[in-house]
Amino acid sequence: MIQRTSKLKNLPPIYIVSLEESTDRRINLIKQLKRHNIKDYYFCMYKRFAEYDWKITGLHVDHVSVGDRGPVTSHILTNKYWTESTEHDYVLVAEDDVDLSTIELWNFEWNDFFNSLPEDWGCIQLSVMRENPEDLDFRVKQRLMGDLGCQIYLIKRHYAERMAQLYYRPDGFNFEIPTCIVHITEEEKDWIDLYPIAENLVFEGIGKTYSIPLFSEDLGNTDTTKDICVEGFRVPCRKKLIEKIPDYLF
Repeated sequence: MIQRTSKLKNLPPIYIVSLEESTDRRINLIKQLKRHNIKDYYFCMYKRFAEYDWKITGLHVDHVSVGDRGPVTSHILTNKYWTESTEHDYVLVAEDDVDLSTIELWNFEWNDFFNSLPEDWGCIQLSVMRENPEDLDFRVKQRLMGDLGCQIYLIKRHYAERMAQLYYRPDGFNFEIPTCIVHITEEEKDWIDLYPIAENLVFEGIGKTYSIPLFSEDLGNTDTTKDICVEGFRVPCRKKLIEKIPDYLF
């Protein structure tokens, strides 16, 4: 059995996206961080999107709801913040509803996982759901368009800097994702004009992205996450991850 203290050796700093009002989520996440003796973390807190007076431009802006714009801007600002305020080569970026409990099931160390990554990675999606849970893939692979979830990802400096260059503006944000080659399956790919939801903006059109589910989305442990369990694919995806993750080898 791998000791908890060695599992997370060399884990990079975690920058956590959070709404100012989501106190319950931060309390829950801090408990998890303490349980795993994770001390190098930072909350990047934001108001709701509607409270800002940002100018939003882009071809498909009208197709993105106000509720979906907040996560997009928060991820852009969080990545801009850590690249400008630190010298880290890479970090973890998380949302405040990430569930770290799957660490208890790891039969590997973070170092094992990190050292197994392809050399050309720019961003690794580490919390993955699929609308059809049977389509989940439990290995490091090319990220696919249907891989859902921004709860946590590993991101390199050059990738985060490029994100800010593309989408941040002094008076707001450009939501226009460059038309890019998107992997629908590992074999099938095509040029696609994407809507600027968080997954598309973070994981597409910037650099080389991979995905593997190591963590989950919190399902019901706080007042503001208890209702999301009703969405059909979330619970089955988490159950499959819990079943499969003890077998991971790197």
